[in-house]
Amino acid sequence: MTEEKAIEYLIEDFGEEEVSKWQERNHILSAPDVLYYADAYGDLEDAILLQAWDKTLPERVHKGLLDSGLDIFEGVNTNDLEKMRCPSCGSDMWEIEIYSGSNYTHREWINDWGDVTGDFVEFVASPDDYLWNADPEEDHAPVLCSACSHDAHYDFPRRKADPGYVAVHYGETDEISGFSVRGNLVRWDFEAYDNMTDLWVLPGGHEGLPRALAESTLTDWLDSHNWTEIAFETVRKAAYQGIGRRTLEREYKRLATEWAEGDETHPDLDFTYVIDFSTFGYPSFFVNDAYRDALLAEIIDLIERRYSRSR
Repeated sequence: MTEEKAIEYLIEDFGEEEVSKWQERNHILSAPDVLYYADAYGDLEDAILLQAWDKTLPERVHKGLLDSGLDIFEGVNTNDLEKMRCPSCGSDMWEIEIYSGSNYTHREWINDWGDVTGDFVEFVASPDDYLWNADPEEDHAPVLCSACSHDAHYDFPRRKADPGYVAVHYGETDEISGFSVRGNLVRWDFEAYDNMTDLWVLPGGHEGLPRALAESTLTDWLDSHNWTEIAFETVRKAAYQGIGRRTLEREYKRLATEWAEGDETHPDLDFTYVIDFSTFGYPSFFVNDAYRDALLAEIIDLIERRYSRSR
């Protein structure tokens, strides 16, 4: 459709005075595009704001752009937006750029629910920042959608013994680090431990155990690196059989919690071990095969001594 014909239709729908007003301001850049959006949404001003935007976007996205408060008339490269997915929930997302003057643009993101905000948690390629996507895909966006971004601040554990947390004890230096796992996302605990990467000596580094837990390949990681798991059932079979299951379970969880939340390695072991609260209903311990018996003995000894004192 030609510019002239589209203007004729717009005048028929909205009146010559209204259309001329926008023409005089040089706001009608493509009359056929304005007519398209005017027919779709019935409002001339909204149509003018949307005229440069990708017509294949869902209606909720167009409405979200209009309701965002952004100056979407200054959108940049808006005709062919590439669709990507939120790495956490898989919802569709589009990156948008708005011209801000002085050859400067600022980036925003909009999801298929029409939520527009630049306050998204960005993913990182290494654990040197806040949040890491352990299962990247080519069509994933580099940020979370607004819903998942909001959840990231609340759904990760706040205590070191809450579900999802993983504590790493470095007995060689008597220091502790940690991270959290939620779905395919890993959050690094830098608020508590400033030198975590300097201490990260587990096999595979930041793409080892964290990725295995996020991708449910823990068994493969343990087997390939000669590490083993000490679970509650392992302790139950090796402990004094006179201890009732409920008592043993209570003391086992108590011990794991105390060790995870301690400010230093406890007890004073001289090898690295992990306390995992992210995989099962019970916490588990991971350790190199060479130190399995030593760690298991420490766990059982403490539980049995506490049991003896309580009798």
